[in-house]
Amino acid sequence: RGSRIAMILQDPRQSLNPLMTAGQQIVESCRLHHREGRRAARDRAMDLLEAVSIREPQRVFDLYPHEVSGGMGQRIMIAMMLAAQPDLLIADEPTSALDMSVRTDVLDEIQKLVEDRGMGLLLISHDLDLVASYTDRVVVMYAGSVVESAPIVPLLGAAGHPYTQGLLAAVPRVGAQASDMRGIPGRVANIFEIPAGCCAFADRCPAVMARCQAEPPLAYTLGPDHAVACFLHDGGGRLG
Repeated sequence: RGSRIAMILQDPRQSLNPLMTAGQQIVESCRLHHREGRRAARDRAMDLLEAVSIREPQRVFDLYPHEVSGGMGQRIMIAMMLAAQPDLLIADEPTSALDMSVRTDVLDEIQKLVEDRGMGLLLISHDLDLVASYTDRVVVMYAGSVVESAPIVPLLGAAGHPYTQGLLAAVPRVGAQASDMRGIPGRVANIFEIPAGCCAFADRCPAVMARCQAEPPLAYTLGPDHAVACFLHDGGGRLG
């Protein structure tokens, strides 16, 4: 699957091999997936370093992971993933280990590469503002299950699941007072403690009802291509 799907992980310092230079790791990916010779793989590695906006690819090629910044390390990781020319790029919290000053640059770089190369992007994140800026569609999960699925605009404008509503309400807003801050009560469910067949969010839900002892299917529609797994949308009640 490595030639069709690639994955960028959270922290390049944990994901890159500390015993290999940046160039060696990109070359290895080129040779494994495309059976290229050393010279051809090296040339393509240089091209990939340039493609991710590394200004001195010749110098960076020979650096070890501990010799580069977090932002550059993530760019090296992106170049290594692109070496396989995948159809789908999975980005798992790709900026969580980076300073705020470089997060947007890295995400813009990923977006540009995805558009230029015609790849699909699957972005995994807890940052809803980031999700809204870089995705077309959102799948919200809780305790390992999908609770809501919709295009980004309808989801932000009319979220249907109490968990999604709680996430959106918890996002800090500029100028908000401390008293305006809202959180989701309780703690994140341990999937091994959830009663079989029960809604995993029931013990934290402000609109829980008796029928939530059964697990709702992702079958209730709020609009075109907008599905939610909540009995509130089956005539059993409405959020106030």
